[in-house]
Amino acid sequence: MAQFSDSSYNTKLYASYRPEYPQSFYKILTEALEPKNIPVNRVIDLGCGTGVATYPLLELGKEVIGLDLSQGMIDTANKLKQERLLKAGISDASRITFIQGRAEDFRDQPESFDLITCAECLHWFTDYESFFRETYKLLTPGGLLAYWYYIDPLIMDYTGSDKALEEENQRIFSAAKAIYCKYVYDDPKYMGPHWEQPGRSIVQNGYREIDSKIPRELFTGTTVQAFEPATAKSVPSSKDLVLEKTIGLNDFGDYLKTFSAYSAYKKATNDPDNVIELVLELLERECGWDRSTTNIKILWKTGYTFLRK
Repeated sequence: MAQFSDSSYNTKLYASYRPEYPQSFYKILTEALEPKNIPVNRVIDLGCGTGVATYPLLELGKEVIGLDLSQGMIDTANKLKQERLLKAGISDASRITFIQGRAEDFRDQPESFDLITCAECLHWFTDYESFFRETYKLLTPGGLLAYWYYIDPLIMDYTGSDKALEEENQRIFSAAKAIYCKYVYDDPKYMGPHWEQPGRSIVQNGYREIDSKIPRELFTGTTVQAFEPATAKSVPSSKDLVLEKTIGLNDFGDYLKTFSAYSAYKKATNDPDNVIELVLELLERECGWDRSTTNIKILWKTGYTFLRK
């Protein structure tokens, strides 16, 4: 998680181009919170980043705290606070607070949170036994621990370019996936070696390593749900976290720039080949797309785990 705490990391880009979680997922989360009365009293969002997942929690809790180790992330979250509250139609700014810190800082407040969330961050934690122990202590009786992830967007469709026949479309989608995998993972000249491990491998493996460490004697009512789209025809269920977005190619390039591996790669090499530009040029050439007119629909591999105290 060191790259997100690095002063050179672009937190504003992160706030602008990371996907937002859909209302359908917060409905699933709300149902999991029952029989607690909604809104619950207190919610804490660990590893909150710039607050992408934190603001919707105001629909579930009267008081929401966003907590992150990165001061840069917290600074950006606070700078965006007024704008995001206005967008959410919430006038009472005291209901949400962003603080630099960790869960252990709240040890003097046992059983004080009805909901603890971790969105797209738990794979960067290092001591899962301690994580589960500390969150258990913070939860009220019957409280919920919820963590979720997303990884590796799959291009499902495109507009703004002449649509090809089905067989050609499959070639186009395969070519786009191959370009992504080469520059994000496979070619040692680019981002691949710069992913922090074992964090990236943990999320690639669908958080199975984390789930295997759940202390079953502490938590009950375990729910584990995963959605792994393999092709453009993959269909999610009503219980899946469906994370999709339609964006232009330039925005897709800016999304890739939010990767911690890109930040580390650029810092280590000064990005001599301009890797994001290289990816966009190849998508145009190999897929017949145009960054000025083409929009792509992307769908992420996702999963979540809910644990009740």
